Amino acid sequence: MSQQPSVYKRFAIQGNEPTAEEWEQIEAMVFEQSPQFHSFLLTHSSLLNYKEEKTCILIRAGFKPKMISELLHVCPSYISNIRKEMLQRLFKMKGRPKDFDQLLMAIT
Repeated sequence: MSQQPSVYKRFAIQGNEPTAEEWEQIEAMVFEQSPQFHSFLLTHSSLLNYKEEKTCILIRAGFKPKMISELLHVCPSYISNIRKEMLQRLFKMKGRPKDFDQLLMAIT
């Protein structure tokens, strides 16, 4: 996202996990920008746990892996590992975490 609303700025500054209401705001903004991404997540929701789904949403919202790890209160290596695992699970490919990010961002 090129222009991030204030809800993003708060997380970028404080590194706090979003509240349920803030998650709804983030999801609404991301899904509004890309209904196909929303459909993709719905289609694959049974393959994703909570943190994996939120990681996908935060990647689409433009957050970097380090910030995602801070927001979800996990170590950065966890975020790298799940991105590689999701690449295999969702796209049936092997590769790097960045490959997953690129494929996720390509869903228009």
